[in-house]
Amino acid sequence: MKRILTVLLTAVLIFSLSACGKDKGSTDNSKGGTSDTDVTSSEIISTGSSSTDTSSAGSTASVSSGSGKTVSYVTSEITVKKPNPNIPANTDRSWHENPAGLCFPVTGTLDNEADEMRSKILSSNGSGVKITGTTYYVSEKGDDSNDGKSPKTAWATPAGAEVHNASLKSGDAVLFERGGVFRGSMKLASGVYYGAYGTGDRPCIYGSARNFADAVFTSDGKNVWRLREMFAGDVGIIVFNHGEAVGNRVSSRAELKSNYDFFCDTSDKNRVYLYFEEDPSKVFISIEIGADSVLFRFDGQKNITIENLTFKYTGGHAVRGSNTENITVRNCEIGYVGGSYLDGYGDGKVRYGNGIELMSNSKNTLLENNWIYQIYDSGITHQGDNCVVENFTAKNNLIEFCGMGAIEYWHTKGAVIKSVLYEGNMLRFAGYGFGGLQRPDKNMSAAIQSNAKPTGSNYNYAESFIIRNNIFELSTYDLINAQSRMNTLPVLRGNTYIQNENRRLGSYSGYLDCMFDSAVGGTVKKLWRDEGAKINSPASYS
Repeated sequence: MKRILTVLLTAVLIFSLSACGKDKGSTDNSKGGTSDTDVTSSEIISTGSSSTDTSSAGSTASVSSGSGKTVSYVTSEITVKKPNPNIPANTDRSWHENPAGLCFPVTGTLDNEADEMRSKILSSNGSGVKITGTTYYVSEKGDDSNDGKSPKTAWATPAGAEVHNASLKSGDAVLFERGGVFRGSMKLASGVYYGAYGTGDRPCIYGSARNFADAVFTSDGKNVWRLREMFAGDVGIIVFNHGEAVGNRVSSRAELKSNYDFFCDTSDKNRVYLYFEEDPSKVFISIEIGADSVLFRFDGQKNITIENLTFKYTGGHAVRGSNTENITVRNCEIGYVGGSYLDGYGDGKVRYGNGIELMSNSKNTLLENNWIYQIYDSGITHQGDNCVVENFTAKNNLIEFCGMGAIEYWHTKGAVIKSVLYEGNMLRFAGYGFGGLQRPDKNMSAAIQSNAKPTGSNYNYAESFIIRNNIFELSTYDLINAQSRMNTLPVLRGNTYIQNENRRLGSYSGYLDCMFDSAVGGTVKKLWRDEGAKINSPASYS
């Protein structure tokens, strides 16, 4: 019996050692080692692997922090640990407290104030809008064929909700369940309130069709991986682990040379190629891929409120409307947006993407208490040709890490800006995010960006345009670029200006290329006529 037991124990020990000694690099026929022709979409499954610490070297960029020190922020480097006890079971949702600056850890003078503002926005439960019509529900557990009139008979997707637009009437509401992730885009209906119901985190509207961490990546030679799935639109952005790294878009497959470089082959159904030192599906818990789309669109619509929703991961715009009236966007989070090519513009290689865009005519617009970050172009913009923008208010928004402008405006000859107010906004780190890093035009970033020159095509004719009590904190280029060919300028009142010494303050009226130097106080207060201005950095300036 002892001999038998000894043999059995030895066998068990050998088996255990064999099971524990499987090499992480072993072939997994369900993943990247399988050819495209061998796999159908139904066969794309998760490996369930538990990888060890993986570190991939990349490049860094140096920028100046609010303290005047030079810091380095990561552009293509990441350390990933799987499993991670801090990562929730639902990895479609961010597990980071603040995903805005994960791979761009720039610090400013007013970080604590920004944290407070961010927390206030994220903890909002709504404005108490009274629903006078029918309430419709959207839930991950729903079905688009349902009537949507109760949580038990909810719709399932944004596309499903759009299908039912014809049944929506003024005074109705479409509510997404808190804690849910809803993938896709939709056209909104006039007179309808779009918000959240239930408890927990606000609902997420993602442009990424799925979490591609479980997708099939096929080796295409020398650390280049080809994604099996293809896309209906141009891919503009790839986000790893909800902001721990952002893909760097290149123009050809031959340019794939560093970790996180990606190429979207628009000539081959927008197939994606990614450079990485090992199969990305074995490293990352989340890979969100944003193709060209507008998540919420409302062209020609009116009387719409959007509240308490999160919008992420699209190569186009998050929220966009043209020729609108009575539009409110309140208490929303918008992040990691833009980077797709703007179809039909220029040479076809101009990238775009805004957080909230009002195009052409817009009347009675209110954008308040939103947190907007990591946008390729601008956080908020109103723009257009031969149009009228009237009663446009952007207030109490926190906007960070936008490539072009935190708030951008431009209007050509024949357009009129009437009764526009930017008030109480905190506009930080323009040009420091993925958009600023990847843009070819490095001299475009600004907290306020008029996208204009004194002799340019954007006339920016304005009647009653006020910018007051905002905070402009750090930009890689300008804090303010407010110009008008008609010399009808916004009025500056009581704003706070924070920039590193001897960097650019910006341009206002005929005072161009002003610097943030020892004379900055006089420049802002006397030349720019912001008499109540505060100059916080460097502390000696007043």
